[in-house]
Amino acid sequence: MNNIAMVVGCDEKPFNKLVNDDESVRLIKKAGFKNVFISWRTGGFSKVAMHRIELIRALGLNISFAHLGYKGTHNVINLWKDTTDGDKLVELYSEDIKQLAYNKINIGVMHVHRSFDLPILSEVGLNRLREILKTAEKYKFTIAIENLKDKEVFDYVFDNIQSDYLKICYDCGHDHVHYKDTFDFEKYKDKIIVAHIHDNDQDGDEHLLPYDGTINWNTLVDKFKEINYKGVLACESHLQLGYQIAKPKVFFNEAYKRLTILNNMINNKR
Repeated sequence: MNNIAMVVGCDEKPFNKLVNDDESVRLIKKAGFKNVFISWRTGGFSKVAMHRIELIRALGLNISFAHLGYKGTHNVINLWKDTTDGDKLVELYSEDIKQLAYNKINIGVMHVHRSFDLPILSEVGLNRLREILKTAEKYKFTIAIENLKDKEVFDYVFDNIQSDYLKICYDCGHDHVHYKDTFDFEKYKDKIIVAHIHDNDQDGDEHLLPYDGTINWNTLVDKFKEINYKGVLACESHLQLGYQIAKPKVFFNEAYKRLTILNNMINNKR
């Protein structure tokens, strides 16, 4: 059976605009979720992240995976550049893997570029990813690369690196807005272990709740069935200013209801 999960911020800056991250955890629990995934945007395993992990577990919630970070000075684009900043990223990711494994979190979703900042593909980047994977293999930690804006980058990584610890986080919102719903499920079906679930109007990466955009969910459910997907359905919708569901409690309740509908559709439940 698929699990459903909701995103929780693990950064000094609140993940959602209308409620702080500790309160989000409590509202997610009250909505009925049993699983969350943690996300921090500026990178690094911090005291804030540890506090949030402790709160999540104190409330009896399971952490399905972590979304790895790195922006600003340590922008992930530097993985592909022959610079000391790129070398530093390998150290930072490797330390995150160690810390997450120590805290019994064994999957990390990773970007290999940013949607608006495309790399010049290089053996330098591949070698850095291989170094990160060495640490992942040591700690039995799986890295799930996310499909972002550019198919070429995504394919380049998987065409050139083979590892039992290199898998895929399929992001349906990115597939819709960037790939125009052409993600190659047949090629990658055996590597997808995580799915980011959110919606948009195909004009921007809006991270709306399912059914608030233009994704054809019946078609997507059929794709999940075809590949016999058994991983987590992880809602990555954001409670943001101007969102049509304004009250935090209503937002998280709706997230739970809609992810449950999708989960039941995939598993042929009513």
